[in-house]
Amino acid sequence: MRKHIHMMVAAFVLLVSCQEKVEFMSDLTLSSSTVKMPAAEGWHVIAVYANNPWTAGFSEQVDWASLDVFEGGEGLGRIRLDCRDNYGLKRAVDVIVTDGSLSDTLHVIQNTGLSEIEFSFKRSAVEVPADKVRVKTAFKTNLEYDLERAVTSVKDTAGEPVDWISDVEIGMDAVTFTVSQAKEDRMAVITLTLTDCEGTVLETSLLVNQKCS
Repeated sequence: MRKHIHMMVAAFVLLVSCQEKVEFMSDLTLSSSTVKMPAAEGWHVIAVYANNPWTAGFSEQVDWASLDVFEGGEGLGRIRLDCRDNYGLKRAVDVIVTDGSLSDTLHVIQNTGLSEIEFSFKRSAVEVPADKVRVKTAFKTNLEYDLERAVTSVKDTAGEPVDWISDVEIGMDAVTFTVSQAKEDRMAVITLTLTDCEGTVLETSLLVNQKCS
């Protein structure tokens, strides 16, 4: 049974090579430079042509993609790339194959499985008292798996950073933060930003108005 599986994999690698019309122009070549994976769980076979033993790995550690082999020898070989379901923003990682002196890269992009993306404060502004207080305001998002990458900016209305708002925490249904005690009225804007692998930016802001009277 195992022999038949190996024969099927080898035949598939050769078929992929023929379909993509691979021309080996160097001593180390991959069958493609970019692959776009669907949002649903799936796999892709990478054909590797090398004149020397090679190793493979990701450009960074990710938990949503894996390789079935990490090294190979001379001639035509293959690597199977597996991707898990994507319930968040479009994401990417590189598969890098090297033989020590030469390297080639496959750029992997996985589409988002979301038909509509939600990432916003439910209110545009909130008024808080002069005393030091922990504030909780409603937030709406379906990007549970991307929230840890969100970038928080807190600035006054002139665009200068402020330090009287701190400890901003983003949850699926609320954003909480701490405001320090005030001696006079002041305002600031909390901005949350998320960027996908292709540079598409999501941004939402909340005006915080601290009143002393």
